[in-house]
Amino acid sequence: ILMKFYILIIIAFFQLNISFSQSHFVISCKTNLVKNGRAVLLGNVPSSIYSLKAKSDTVKISDNLFEFEGVIKYPEEHRILILDNNYITEPFFVDIGFQKITFDSLNQAHDLLDFGTRVVMNGSKTNDEYFSKFLPLFEDINKKAEIYYFELSRCDTITDIEAKKSCIVSSDNVRQNLKLSRDSLLLNYAILSPRSKIIPWLLRDALT
Repeated sequence: ILMKFYILIIIAFFQLNISFSQSHFVISCKTNLVKNGRAVLLGNVPSSIYSLKAKSDTVKISDNLFEFEGVIKYPEEHRILILDNNYITEPFFVDIGFQKITFDSLNQAHDLLDFGTRVVMNGSKTNDEYFSKFLPLFEDINKKAEIYYFELSRCDTITDIEAKKSCIVSSDNVRQNLKLSRDSLLLNYAILSPRSKIIPWLLRDALT
């Protein structure tokens, strides 16, 4: 699986680089996690892979509102970090054109095995694919993940050393199986949707 991931990543990023020209983007953001402060637009991978060039990757939050703008060559995966309290969003995909993002609660991310504050995003067709088409494929895995987290927390309550060790080993086996299942779904999606703009980033995430 690893070798297939590497090959698909190389092909996918090559396709991105030859298929898009640089265009303007705007991300209008709203949050009630902080009224006034600073927000940063973050990437998930080395900066050399990104085409996005913001006028400033750190902007002021004023009355719960802030905005990023600049140019971007192709859709890319990002997060937003609130510097003043270290809140961070789940990953989302920035596209060409105007987009709106709202994150105003501490609700769990769309992906149970990821982290960050849940966001609502409008205006990005690439992100629509990620939230509405790709992530729903993991519904069954997410249900198993909920059971995994419950069992993992139960391990902490066990006082017998051997029983606790056995519980942790069992939970780790479940975690490994969940990861294999996720990787298999991602690989199948990549094979069936080779031109998908989310694939290069998701494959890269799977290997980190």
